[in-house]
Amino acid sequence: MQIVYAKYNRHRLPAFQVETCMGRDAGRWVVSKRALTPAAVSHIADIRRGYDALREALVGEPFALPAQIGAPADTFRVDCAPGISLGHQWFQALRTRDRSRFLGQVDVYARILSAAFSTGPALGAPTEWEARLGIDRAHPDLAGLPWLPLIPVDVVAGNILCHENRYYLIDTEWVFVGCAPLAFVLYRSLFHFHRVQYASFGTEAFIPFDELLQHVKITSRLKDHFDRIEERFQAHVFGAVRSFRRDQRYLQFAHESVDSLQRLIEHQRAVIRENEGSVSAYADLVEAQRRQADETRRLLEEKDRWIRDTMNSRSWKLLHRMSGWVDALRG
Repeated sequence: MQIVYAKYNRHRLPAFQVETCMGRDAGRWVVSKRALTPAAVSHIADIRRGYDALREALVGEPFALPAQIGAPADTFRVDCAPGISLGHQWFQALRTRDRSRFLGQVDVYARILSAAFSTGPALGAPTEWEARLGIDRAHPDLAGLPWLPLIPVDVVAGNILCHENRYYLIDTEWVFVGCAPLAFVLYRSLFHFHRVQYASFGTEAFIPFDELLQHVKITSRLKDHFDRIEERFQAHVFGAVRSFRRDQRYLQFAHESVDSLQRLIEHQRAVIRENEGSVSAYADLVEAQRRQADETRRLLEEKDRWIRDTMNSRSWKLLHRMSGWVDALRG
């Protein structure tokens, strides 16, 4: 596979350390997630189950998932979906400081989220994952609000691509069994955009976070509840003791263990070695095409020179004059 993008999540707990790659494989653009540790193979199986659960929960057109491609047990692979993410559209509104456009796009995302799933009251008994994440069905501020039939943590604006009036849900790594308030997924998307990804672009000056939450009718008590859910999710993935936390805007870790870094370096070297053959083959192909272009250029120059010499010869000039006389006699 010709890799154009790669990411290694070595800062997670070993059970969730994966490699994410995007590239071209046999003329097909694909995205793959591969386990980096033996313990992470079960996480790949969970990703497959989450993908199937999302596919079952989606209401259908115009919402879709990228097609899944067969892969070994330690790898999850899908087609690369086309389109521009809703998160990118939010950023364009932020960049141009267009508040009304930004809030309108947030409303569009909320409507898409509601329309993509069959929402309603939380059904069935609370699940183990609801308990582990601390989702409180009895929270007073959730009364009457719609619930999703599963817990799709990563269905944020940046993971929804819009293309030709279709919406593709991508990077569906974290899907849990249970029910989740639609408002939590909306809050998580706003939090990551405003406080994590683009905080350095002056999001707070553009629109204060509390004002943004008021726009989507998320109360301060719900914010606190959703923060606790997010904290538990991060602890599940990264561990209770980690180098960055939700209330620190996910500052990147300052250090890794030497063993972990060495494993990452060795893996990246292996990827480079794996692609060296393809690079060498393409270099040979480019060189052959360059030689062919030089030869074609030489032949064209020879033909130009022959035509030029022929047209300047006395015999050609005489033949050209005689042809003119013949045409005159025929006329």
